[in-house]
Amino acid sequence: MKIENANQLTGMATGIQFLSFFGGVWLVFGLLARGAMDAAKGSLIVAGFLTLAGASLWVMRQARNLPAVPADPAVGRAFAWINAAQWAAAFGLWFLLHRLRLDDYFLSGLAVIVGMHFLPLARLFHSPANYATGGLLMIWAVVALAFVPAEHLPSVTAFGAGMILWQAAATALAVAVALARRSALSRRTEDSRAPAA
Repeated sequence: MKIENANQLTGMATGIQFLSFFGGVWLVFGLLARGAMDAAKGSLIVAGFLTLAGASLWVMRQARNLPAVPADPAVGRAFAWINAAQWAAAFGLWFLLHRLRLDDYFLSGLAVIVGMHFLPLARLFHSPANYATGGLLMIWAVVALAFVPAEHLPSVTAFGAGMILWQAAATALAVAVALARRSALSRRTEDSRAPAA
């Protein structure tokens, strides 16, 4: 993959920030579900989020050295619809399971919904890694449903989902940093070869 414009790097950095934030949210869900949330654990989650999201700011700064292209409004609209569908499905699932008194299964169902929403995002943003992230979330949720007792299901599902999202953020960050460095090196090489005025 080659970085050709600022939008690509900025988009990657924004994705890393989303993954980092929601990975942290899932970890908080896991701690709350286990009744193990305290200031120390909360601080570790905040530190993890700030480390990943903070590093993505370096990627955004590198984007300033590249030409920007106009954003496609159709992409923004599609992103909004995908997320609206995700939240509507999540609320509908919560309402249904709550009425049936099956609240312990909500986070597993939510992980499947979140995993499914990554699939159209992969196509929308030309990011095959989103297929892997979505697939892992859905597989984790199904495996947890099959093997984890209901009383531990919310915490186990949430911890796994959080770690999957943080792993995806860390992988995306490594790729973005490598691409940004390669792009900077390529620009320096081209500048050094340019004839003097």
